[in-house]
Amino acid sequence: HRAEPMSAMRADSSTVDGGSGAVAYRVLEGGASGLSGTAAERLDRYFGVSARGSTLASEIRAGCIAWMTMSYIMVVNPMILSSASGPGNPLPPQSVMTGTAFAAAFGSLIAGFLGDAPLGLMPGMGLNAYFA
Repeated sequence: HRAEPMSAMRADSSTVDGGSGAVAYRVLEGGASGLSGTAAERLDRYFGVSARGSTLASEIRAGCIAWMTMSYIMVVNPMILSSASGPGNPLPPQSVMTGTAFAAAFGSLIAGFLGDAPLGLMPGMGLNAYFA
């Protein structure tokens, strides 16, 4: 299989995005594996970036912003929960950070691969701050 920009197709073919001009790709017969094409084309096809009216560059920028936000939560959330723990029930910040990281990774992977949604999921801090 080979990916080709739809702009190189016949004039009577329509784009996936309804003709808005975003690049969409179609798979052409010819190869034995569906792994041909550039990495960007494979990501576009797998996650349907063009079909959703976005670009790979926009998704990368959004991912960087989400990563910065999640990194902030990864540091602040353990501090909030550790300060709320009592002497008989300590919550070490390292353990809380590890739990926060695993919960975020698990939720994000499930949303991304099974739910086909480009979301980064992280435990919230609202109720943690309220109870602390």
